[in-house]
Amino acid sequence: MKGHNHIAFSLAAAAVVNTLIFDVTHLSMAGSPVNLALTEQLLPLASQTLTFTDLLYKSAFYGGIVLGSVAPDIDHPKSLISHLFPWASRIVTSFCKHRTLTHSLPGIVAATIFWGILLALGLGLFNATVFSLSAEMMHAAFLFYLATALGCLLHSFEDTMTFAGIPWLYPLSKRSQHFAFIRFRSGSLTEYAVVLFFIVLVGLGLLYHLFFV
Repeated sequence: MKGHNHIAFSLAAAAVVNTLIFDVTHLSMAGSPVNLALTEQLLPLASQTLTFTDLLYKSAFYGGIVLGSVAPDIDHPKSLISHLFPWASRIVTSFCKHRTLTHSLPGIVAATIFWGILLALGLGLFNATVFSLSAEMMHAAFLFYLATALGCLLHSFEDTMTFAGIPWLYPLSKRSQHFAFIRFRSGSLTEYAVVLFFIVLVGLGLLYHLFFV
């Protein structure tokens, strides 16, 4: 799947995930949910009074989703993320083929742990040398971390819909898995149709959730 389609599909999927989490736990990963009695805005946008904390959490959550939705393609030199971080792409592509380790579940778990350690060290150094971050800023950083991992998982889920599929257990197994009910070539018209259909479906679902649930 193309990078921009990964971003669009993942953002829509993340809106669904956030809404489901709120319905079950009454906790939102992206700031205050919509209160229909106060506003006509759509989930998962802000409540009527958009506070700085709401904006911070939404930016962190959906920013993490965008980064995670393209991050696994760092193993492809012509990908969107590789153009942004060519030095990282050169390192990864030197030992990793496209759609192998960076797309597999073991690889995503390992990358998430590594990313968490880097983020924790960076935040700790910042707190020690610059100024102490507020609890809201630390929570936003944690949301960004979780959302990046979720975006990576969504990326591989989306690539499972392609003909090439994804070796989810690599390097334990090199066998690629793909969905039996839907397959398309990366960059094809079918891919764009699937992404558009999903976005429209999510939009209609959020409207129904807003007005009838």
